[in-house]
Amino acid sequence: MTEIRMSNEGIYALVIKGLIIIISVWIFGLLLFSFVQNAFDSKGTAPNIDFLLLSAGVSIVVTMIICIITGKVLRSILSVETREKEILVRKGLIFPKESKILYSELKEARLAPTFFEFIDNFFGVSAISIEDAKIIVLNGVKNPIEVVKEINDRIAANKRKGITIEDLAREVKSLRDEVEALKAAAGANKAKEAKKASGEEKEERRRGRFGIGPLEEEV
Repeated sequence: MTEIRMSNEGIYALVIKGLIIIISVWIFGLLLFSFVQNAFDSKGTAPNIDFLLLSAGVSIVVTMIICIITGKVLRSILSVETREKEILVRKGLIFPKESKILYSELKEARLAPTFFEFIDNFFGVSAISIEDAKIIVLNGVKNPIEVVKEINDRIAANKRKGITIEDLAREVKSLRDEVEALKAAAGANKAKEAKKASGEEKEERRRGRFGIGPLEEEV
């Protein structure tokens, strides 16, 4: 049994993504502010650097805290446990609900595209989606390729186990009918060729009986 949920590395990746976004917003905001000030204010009053640095530091710290809390909530709110014949899905934070999904009901598991995927690749994590009637998406899963392979192998193995004797009997009967049809088609072709050969032989005999040569036949 394997429990699949957001890993610590997934939380770290989420924090880095949040920092990239907030720093990009600050850089873009400062550039925009500088452009507007130069365009409309000829005096070019210098901004309060201390205030800007303090605001940027506070916003970065707040972003880190929010990302960490979000990651821990996502890790607690959704997890999947692989079992021999089914997966156990736990959803919810305070009162989690459990549901079982048989592998025979699953279609496939695959890697899902992520935002800033190169950061996830650096930490060795990714989002995976497990598809049945709905799609279950787990973010920040560690070793995602191995996890996807394990689930797909279990799906394939349980589908093979689900084949009954009646299914095998129907498959054998279908193959037998197909072989009989091929035999009948081959026999019909053989009879047709034999009939054609017999007609050509009769024609040759007729020519020999009446002494018809090739020149006379053309005439």
